[in-house]
Amino acid sequence: MENKELTLWDLCLRFFQWFGNALKLLVSLFGKSLQLCYRHLFVSIAAVLIVVGFFIFDARPSNKWYKAEGVMLLNGPQAELAREVLKPVEKAFSPDISPVQNYSSLLGISEDVAEEHKSFKTHFVIDCLNDSTADFIDYDNSSSMTDTLRMRMTDRLAFTFQTRDPQLASVFADSVRAYLCRDPRVKASFCAYETDLRRESLLLNRQIHLLDSLTDEFYFHQGIYPNLQYTGNPNNLLIGRREIKLFYNDLFKLVSDASRVDNRLSFCTAPAVALGEVAVSPKAVNGLFSNAIYGLLLGFLLALLLSACIEFAKPVFAWLAGK
Repeated sequence: MENKELTLWDLCLRFFQWFGNALKLLVSLFGKSLQLCYRHLFVSIAAVLIVVGFFIFDARPSNKWYKAEGVMLLNGPQAELAREVLKPVEKAFSPDISPVQNYSSLLGISEDVAEEHKSFKTHFVIDCLNDSTADFIDYDNSSSMTDTLRMRMTDRLAFTFQTRDPQLASVFADSVRAYLCRDPRVKASFCAYETDLRRESLLLNRQIHLLDSLTDEFYFHQGIYPNLQYTGNPNNLLIGRREIKLFYNDLFKLVSDASRVDNRLSFCTAPAVALGEVAVSPKAVNGLFSNAIYGLLLGFLLALLLSACIEFAKPVFAWLAGK
């Protein structure tokens, strides 16, 4: 028995052959499905019209849903802790389903505001260069803690939700941040973080003042006399050369560190603060065109299912009756 080695060309031929057979099978199944629906044309047309009509009704102007998103700066709590605290908000139900676990009861907002929002989700913010600058938001939550190229920022957390009234999006986002700030673990992390920041700011500014005073003393108050050496012999008077060391680099580093800490301290007013306004997409999630396409596809599947039930109902009943 001979072993024939497969070349790359043979593999490509086999792949295209398999792809062609699969395409023929799909076309054949689609043709048979059309034939089945045509044999029960009135039922198929009714099913498609009902489903398409439902999706078009769902896309009416008063029921448009828009995607909103924002980013929070976390002062103290880590992003993992914030996501854990916000899990109940992600799993909240509609007010007409559960009177306990819904946006109104969890966030302390009115039912009118709660009914205008749904699908709240949290996402990690990714820093690719590890330079404390946000590069993108991981909407699919596919990043890993061990990934060195897509590092999660621990002090930022993004969130998305859908709103039916863009003017109320900021109200809903503020209520989510307030819910996060009420958690005892989050408040404890914030208090410890704020204390450390204030202590670090005080230390840096004190060191800047001391180094600046040392610089003034060294530059202006020290003469050349400390560099004179006299041994008692008039012939042994040694005058040394004075070298002045500049403290600019040390001062600049301290000022830069103090500016960074003071800037972070200026945002440290709550465990979670907003980084900018909530952005609302002008394009509706349930647009008329996209809903019509979904309606046609689902309507065709429903028509196919009903036609198959009608087609095979009599043989199945006959088999069940043992005839």
